[in-house]
Amino acid sequence: MRGRIGLQLLPAALLIAPLVLVSCTPPQACTEVGASNGVSVVVGPEVVAESWMAEVCVDGVCARSETYVGQEFTQNGLDQTFVQIDGIDSTQPVEVEAALLDGDGATLRGPVTVTVTPVVVQPNGPECPPTAYQAQVDLSQE
Repeated sequence: MRGRIGLQLLPAALLIAPLVLVSCTPPQACTEVGASNGVSVVVGPEVVAESWMAEVCVDGVCARSETYVGQEFTQNGLDQTFVQIDGIDSTQPVEVEAALLDGDGATLRGPVTVTVTPVVVQPNGPECPPTAYQAQVDLSQE
């Protein structure tokens, strides 16, 4: 009789064993920092006294950054803005057209067309969402 009980418990033990192993793995803790697909546009100090924005186009779809007025620039004299655009959605090289516009939408610099290779951005770590793809265009040297 004792051998029969052991055999009857064997299937239950086989079902529980994987659960015990899984429950020993600590859960992945993730922060909640956000990230978006898009292009960072670097600009120079020529725009300090003006209102300005950046415009980026990918595959005929364009988007603009917010408008800035007299931004304070970093020590190297450069600043940047980010333009969220869905055409940047992988690490495959993509052709980007970028321009620097004044607050009324008139062109200050550009447009320039460059091929960029976006990088993966995972602000919360590789096992945590979100995963975004971002590239950079430098309009400070044109």
